[in-house]
Amino acid sequence: MRADPGARALGRGRARGSRARRGADRRRRGARRCGHRALRRCARIGRVQTRHGARLDGARAPVAGRGARVKLSHTALVRAPRSRVWKLVTDVPAAARCVPGVAAVTPSGTGKYKGSLLVQLGPVRLVLDGDVALTATDEAAGKASVRADAKDSRLGGTVRATMDLALVDKGEDTELRITSDVRIAGRIGEFGQPVIQRKADQLMTQFAECLARTLA
Repeated sequence: MRADPGARALGRGRARGSRARRGADRRRRGARRCGHRALRRCARIGRVQTRHGARLDGARAPVAGRGARVKLSHTALVRAPRSRVWKLVTDVPAAARCVPGVAAVTPSGTGKYKGSLLVQLGPVRLVLDGDVALTATDEAAGKASVRADAKDSRLGGTVRATMDLALVDKGEDTELRITSDVRIAGRIGEFGQPVIQRKADQLMTQFAECLARTLA
């Protein structure tokens, strides 16, 4: 005798429902047994997602534009003895004239100065006002350090830069090595690190080339 089609369909539906219930029970038992491992696994996933910029439930998304940091290194051969190069690079107002966009540098104390720098960053023109200080000098070793702190009041943002200079004798010439660490905070950082990196690199390259021309 042939089975009723409706009964066969009903039986298949009940079988599928039973399998689904058994699968759900197994998943609940597994979660109870390794709940701590599951939590640790989720935490690891959250950290990876956060590093790559995507948000996962329970992970805090990174805040764009909070700040940027660039490190630069430049070398220039100056056709002058080290004593002449040293005299120029440690004279902050004179050396500042080699920085494109510097509007003014005035003394404000021993080894301290106030200055303004006009910078075109992308479509925006920044006016950075701040302080410059010659923080360390060692003429025998041919090394000096400069720190600059500035802000743009209109756009809202700050720039802090440290610059280490080293002079190396090259026969009758001098090799000038400049290492810079620039930190940018506030809305200026929203331009993105590639844009800031290019502008900072351009400024430092022109500065080193100008020093070399001035003493040639």
